[in-house]
Amino acid sequence: MQQMSEFHSTVVEHHDDDIGLLVPEPRGFRFYAANDRFSALEGKIFGSALACDKAVRELARQRRNIHEAYSAH
Repeated sequence: MQQMSEFHSTVVEHHDDDIGLLVPEPRGFRFYAANDRFSALEGKIFGSALACDKAVRELARQRRNIHEAYSAH
């Protein structure tokens, strides 16, 4: 297992857009939004980069569904 000090901050991307930064800390990885569309995740702590990726995809899916629902009317 790698020590936390071996990890570095990571840019989080969604569809080739830089949307935030994932920063290691003792309790996991904290997300800092660089894009207003993902500000709902600002400051959240994730247990892994994969967990952050899943949350990003889920938020994007929810926003897409809302947009499609309003566009249909």
